[in-house]
Parts: sequence; C-alpha cells; structure tokens
Amino acid sequence: MEASYSTNNALATTNSTPQAVFQYQPLDPSIREIRLLNLTPTDDPHSDLELSILHTPLETLSFYALSYTWGSPQNPLEILLNGIKLQVRVNLFAALKAISLQLDAPVMIWADALCINQNDSEEKGQQVEMMTDIYRTAKQTLIWLGEGDAETDALINAMDVIDLRKAVQKLIRSTANFPILPLTDLSYREWFSRVWIIQELSVTKTVTFVCGSKWIDGNNF
Repeated sequence: MEASYSTNNALATTNSTPQAVFQYQPLDPSIREIRLLNLTPTDDPHSDLELSILHTPLETLSFYALSYTWGSPQNPLEILLNGIKLQVRVNLFAALKAISLQLDAPVMIWADALCINQNDSEEKGQQVEMMTDIYRTAKQTLIWLGEGDAETDALINAMDVIDLRKAVQKLIRSTANFPILPLTDLSYREWFSRVWIIQELSVTKTVTFVCGSKWIDGNNF
C-alpha cells in the first residue's frame, strides 16, 4: 500500500556529549496518528538490529502488529532506531531479529514498547484506547512465543502439515505419533498468560505464530 507520510518524527538531539539521544516527537491524535517501525531483512543473526520509525495516520499504511510479552527489564540489548542507539528488552529484540531473518522485503511493524512513547502518560492513554483498532487494522498479527529449539521446531513442523485438533483427538484415543509433550510445554509459555490476548485475537484479521525461526499459520495452531 502506497501513501504519503511524514518522516520528520522521532528525531534525535545531541547533548553536550557526542552521543545522540533518541527523542520522540508528539503524535497528532486529531488524525489518529501512530508510529510504525520499518524492519528490513537480514541473513545475519549477529548483525545490528537497525530500524527506522515514522508517523502515519492509522489506516494509511499496511503494517503488521506484534503481539508479545515485554519480559524482564534485565540486561537490555541495543538497537539502532533512526540511526540512534537505544536499549530495548531482550524479548522484543529477539522477536524483531527473528522476524527480520525471515523477511524477503522490508515491512512495517507496530510494537507498543517502541511505537508508544512510554514516558508520556497522555500519549500512552490515547494509544491504549486505540489498540483494538490498531490490531483490527493490521494486515496480520505476528505472535512471538519466544526462542525455539529442536523440540519446538519439530512440533511446529508437525502442526504445519496436520489438523492439530484432529491429531490431538486421535492421540487421546490411540497412540498417534504426535509430539504432545512439547505442545504442552509450548502452551505454558508466558504469552498465553497475557490479559490482552483475547482483545488482540478477537479483532485481528489473520494470525501467525512465531517461535524462533519457525512460523505457523494461526489456523493450524
């Protein structure tokens, strides 16, 4: 979707020290403005995570919405946002990096921790009121379940080629060869305990679950 938008947002200023400091520019609530992250593809899991951020009216650009848990504030990792160093929590870094490794072209993503100025209470209130519409407008919601391993990879591969509901029913009745224990473990991941998931899933157009390097359509989950 092509549209005009402003790029003079989320600028950086320079203190008396040489290091630039990232600063949010105000959103315009009269046009239901939001911020979006421009995430570009990479094939290097160790490369810097570089994003740009822009302002746009809610229904102007095509974008993905990220559903995830914030996780621990301990040991944050560094990203480059509009060329400025900024620290984010580990789980958000992992989600954005994992998504970027699977992309073929740049995408726009909404993620609350970065797209809302967390130090502006008035803006936070306005954006929280818009969150249902943000998830409803997004072309797809990407649900980050966390890092993957051999067991989750095998589980998602199995889920991707079968009807999970029928497989579980068959497993209950017989000895079907399905990795039920990894499925149980996955269901206990922190995302499933989030209060907001009912609101997000009830309005989103389509859902994709992301676990490490594996993606699976929400209809198969």
